[in-house]
Amino acid sequence: MVSIRQQLSIEPMREADVPTVQLIERDIFSTPWPRNAYYRELSSRNSAHYIVLRREPADGEEPEVVGYAGMWRMYDEAHVTTIGVRHDLQHLGYGRILFAALVQAAYDMG
Repeated sequence: MVSIRQQLSIEPMREADVPTVQLIERDIFSTPWPRNAYYRELSSRNSAHYIVLRREPADGEEPEVVGYAGMWRMYDEAHVTTIGVRHDLQHLGYGRILFAALVQAAYDMG
């Protein structure tokens, strides 16, 4: 049996990620956020926290965004605003990884 280990990374969402996030969002949600909403959220780093989950492809290509998530920090609370995973990669645990990363970030932010 051959076992393949995936390389995954959680990173802050960058403006360069927004077009890919928008493609995923349009595919999985009936009412996707407008593009400018993500740019606005990314400029609000004190109150908003957005991340992407990247996966290293087996063929050595550039890491690809497989999902994204975001939350708002409001006083001593965190509110999840969105979690999305590429349609063809749903039900594989990526959403759980993203949610866990948001929970950890909320703890880290206090």
